[in-house]
Amino acid sequence: MSAASSRKAELVRPMYLFLVFVAVGLGTVLIKQPARLAILWSALALLGGIYRGFRDVPVGFSPSSVGRGAVFGLVIAVPVLTFFAGPLKAFNERLYGTSDAVALFYQLCFVAAPVEEYFFRGILQPRLS
Repeated sequence: MSAASSRKAELVRPMYLFLVFVAVGLGTVLIKQPARLAILWSALALLGGIYRGFRDVPVGFSPSSVGRGAVFGLVIAVPVLTFFAGPLKAFNERLYGTSDAVALFYQLCFVAAPVEEYFFRGILQPRLS
């Protein structure tokens, strides 16, 4: 391994990437929420891709683990939605900048969850343990 590639690999440490993500988060505090979330999720995806270019990231989901996670989510979500629907709706509108339930579902299930799972559980967490 050459000295240049060693320095590049050193810059791709998970904590350095996390600090870049924190800097992007702090730098976008004054932007409106939908644009800020798009920038943050894009930054996470980009940082994950950069890390993947230098190191292998094992990612695997079994149907049983996905089913277990879905059941666990429903056990928690159904009572919360039943008893706190009004405050939860107001909270989500403020946090995610949308009152459209379909757009919120797409944001959380198809963008945020996979990107955050890949970066935080696939890259950051195993290197910290």
